[in-house]
Amino acid sequence: MKGIAPKLFAPIFLLVTLFAAVGCTEKGEISVQVYDVTDGVWLENKAYTHPFEVTDASKPLTINLVVRANKDYGYTNIYIKGTLTDTSGKEIKTDLKEIILNDIATGKPLGSGFGDINEVAASFAKGWQVPAAGKYNLVLKQYMREKRLSGLESVGVQILQP
Repeated sequence: MKGIAPKLFAPIFLLVTLFAAVGCTEKGEISVQVYDVTDGVWLENKAYTHPFEVTDASKPLTINLVVRANKDYGYTNIYIKGTLTDTSGKEIKTDLKEIILNDIATGKPLGSGFGDINEVAASFAKGWQVPAAGKYNLVLKQYMREKRLSGLESVGVQILQP
């Protein structure tokens, strides 16, 4: 790719995929962010904290994730724990989700991608309710029982209030 640095292209591609995963119109989108995984290794104790603000607590939250993995990722899936907290750190809701990255029978990557990088978009949570309007954090951690989970490029987060 001449003229476009691969490091710059990858996050743009991830954002486009994240938007496409939930439709072209982003009705009710509160927040979207891509977090690069340092050196392609998501450490067991590394959490990605996604701050966002809710202006209408009567509407539930929908959370979507996009996981980008490269050819060095050694599993067909990834478990991600998401914890919703208020700004004081008080836990409001938590969940553990499995996201399938490769076909279990064939090992072929699911989702879309280019070269050795593949990305899978998945719904993480629907119907999560916050107690009041205000600022919140979504804290994401990998739960694969690996101190150093190799082969991951980035994790994208999109929060909606339809």
